Amino acid sequence: MQRITIPALTERTLREVLANALIHRDYFDMAEMRVEISEATLEVTNPGGLPRSITLANIVSESRPRSSCLAEVFRRAGLVDRVGRGVRVMFAERLDAAMPPPEYAASSNSTVRVQFALTPPHEGFYHFRRTFERHERALTLEEKLLMCSLTPHARSLLNFTQSPISGEGLVQEIINFTQQNGRITRGNVVDMFQVSPQTATRELQALREQGMLVQRGEKRGTHYILSEPS
Repeated sequence: MQRITIPALTERTLREVLANALIHRDYFDMAEMRVEISEATLEVTNPGGLPRSITLANIVSESRPRSSCLAEVFRRAGLVDRVGRGVRVMFAERLDAAMPPPEYAASSNSTVRVQFALTPPHEGFYHFRRTFERHERALTLEEKLLMCSLTPHARSLLNFTQSPISGEGLVQEIINFTQQNGRITRGNVVDMFQVSPQTATRELQALREQGMLVQRGEKRGTHYILSEPS
């Protein structure tokens, strides 16, 4: 059995949630913004409630910055990818990594509270999505949210499994996974792509020798990251 080591939060998601809290908080309310982290969750709380016309039902599809000027400053400084896309980015990043989406249910009229569950990825969801998108088309964020909301029985009917990948397909999946999560281990390759430990080691070493991956750590701490472009 191999341990799956995947960042519970990508750097992009963490940047977006913090920037989002700073952009959308109510600066007339002197309450502090709080970032709390435990082994199970990351929680970010900021004062002011949701912006006008934004609700829990439309928070993914709609955006209304409390200060459009501040939002534009963050965009020009490169702290956010695009004004009005922060929440969608966070949801997409989490679902693409087969992890629970951000949870805003604890928010109120005076406070916005978003929680991220720091749990292992749902391997079956990851396999199903990658297989579907490889053979059919890219899933929309709304479709991924629908799949995430399915009951365990409904998920079993969809057969969230995947047959082994090999050749160029496996190489591309390894690169995609590393880009998405910042790093990859032999255990990730074994568990996510249903290949033997020997095959995983061979493919990772080949990518390292080709200069596409860089090896870090030793023994159980060995992992690989993408090489910096020259």
